[in-house]
Parts: sequence; structure tokens; C-alpha cells
Amino acid sequence: MGLNDGSLAIDPNVNLLTFDAPRELQNATTSVAHDARIVTALNLMILNLGIIGTYPATAIDNRVEVDDIVSVLASVIKKSGSARLDQETTYAAILAQLERFAFIQDRSFPAASGILRDYWNFVMPQIADETSLYRSASLFRYYLASVAIHAADEFYSPVKQSVSLAELQTMMAYTAEVPQPNVASGFYALPDYMDLSFNSLLLKDCTTRPAHPKCNDYNQLDGSQGAGADTLTVTDVSVPQSGNLISVQLNVDGSILIERKPMALGLAYFNYVVKNAEGKTSTSRYYITLHRNW
Repeated sequence: MGLNDGSLAIDPNVNLLTFDAPRELQNATTSVAHDARIVTALNLMILNLGIIGTYPATAIDNRVEVDDIVSVLASVIKKSGSARLDQETTYAAILAQLERFAFIQDRSFPAASGILRDYWNFVMPQIADETSLYRSASLFRYYLASVAIHAADEFYSPVKQSVSLAELQTMMAYTAEVPQPNVASGFYALPDYMDLSFNSLLLKDCTTRPAHPKCNDYNQLDGSQGAGADTLTVTDVSVPQSGNLISVQLNVDGSILIERKPMALGLAYFNYVVKNAEGKTSTSRYYITLHRNW
């Protein structure tokens, strides 16, 4: 995967089985911090590729399966001798082996592999601590994964062929200042995500995808996630930064109406406040990727 030479090379004495890369990102020794950034970025990208390869089974499904991606990477390395994640050819080879794209005729995946490579080049220099790692992961999970899937799948036409540096910078800014849940309270809301190709959408329950934002919020004391959603109430919604892309309305019956502004594309979001039966509240975010529908 390029760890032996070139820009991704790390100290050959590093034991990858015991090296705690995220913890070492801020190591005072420059060479150790460098190796930590490389290893952390590689692990993040494997997780990201797992997102692309995982089919959601239900409306509320936060699984990310990485076993298949690891097997695919091993297959790519065996066949070509390497799997450098800073090269488009590696992503094309990976996408060609995913079940999701088994029926795609163009096996070179030029748009999707370019988007994945551009993401790698964008976040690699920025991973320096826990905050930047979380934001880099959020940028992919809540935006780039969907963009790459749409670019690879011939069903979606026209597709987005690339992402610009300016766009990545804007979307990365949207991952900042994510509301922090009050974990100590035992009840906390978790981020949500959906694709939107329509001009409007009503979020009303936990059985229809995309689900209502309260459906995956977590009661720590009893370990329930979404199971008691009927006891939760969203009390407020707001659109802090992406108001030029969407408007959001909380209805009296608890449903949430999302409307996109004319010709709006990209990543939008709204924040919401949810309350449980004990009166505890938590704030989180619902990310929305707006796709072309004209």
C-alpha cells in the first residue's frame, strides 16, 4: 500500500499491530507524527471504502462492513503488486470488485475513482488530531460516499464527474461545530444522513428511508437506540450555515418538512433538538446531500 517507499513511506520498524496511530498524531517527534498520519489516513480510507461497499438493510442501519474491503484490497495487491490509495487505478480496481457495481459496464470507473483520489489528496495533509480526523471522516460519510456511489453507478444520469477543491473546503467547513451530545446525561442524539433528489421530503417515521432524525438517538442507560423513538420528541430545528440550499419546518405532528432551494446542489444540513420521556435534551445534525434532479 505504498508504506515502503515514496510519499507514503513510514519507518520500517513500526509495528502496525501495536502502533496506536490516532494517539500518536500529535507526537512531538516529527517522524512519529508523520507515520501516525499515514497509518491513520490509510485506516480511515479503508473504513470509507467499507461505507461504499455496505448496503443498508433497514431505514436505521449504521453498519460499516470492512471485511469485504480488506479481502478486495488483498486481491488487488496480489494481482497488481500494490494498492496505493493515492492513485486512481487502485480505486478503480477496488470498485470493480464490489458487489454494488457488479452490473456496471464501464469497469474503469473514471469519475468515481477520481473523486476518491481527490478526497485522499485533500484530507491527507489535514489529519493532525482527533478533531481533524472526525471532520475528515464526516466529510466522506455524509457527502463524498454518496457522490462517489452516484458517479460510479450508471443508473444515475447525469452524474457528478468531479469535486473541486473549493467544494471540498466548503463541505469540510460544514463538518465543523457539530453539536456535542451531553453523554453524561445518559441520553444523546446522533448524526443522521440522507440523499435528496426531490424538491421536498417529509420525515415522519422510523420505518421509511430516510428516517426521522430521532430514530437513531441513544438512551445509554437501557442501551436502546431508536427502540423507544415513540417516546422522543423533536422540539426544534434550525439551518445554521446551509440556509441557501434548504429550508426546514417542524410540523405540529412532529414530522419534518425539508425543501430544497431552486437548483441547489451539494451538502446541506439542519440541527435538531430532541427530548426524551425524562425531559433530557440533546442536539445533533442531519446531513443532506442534494443531487441533481433536472
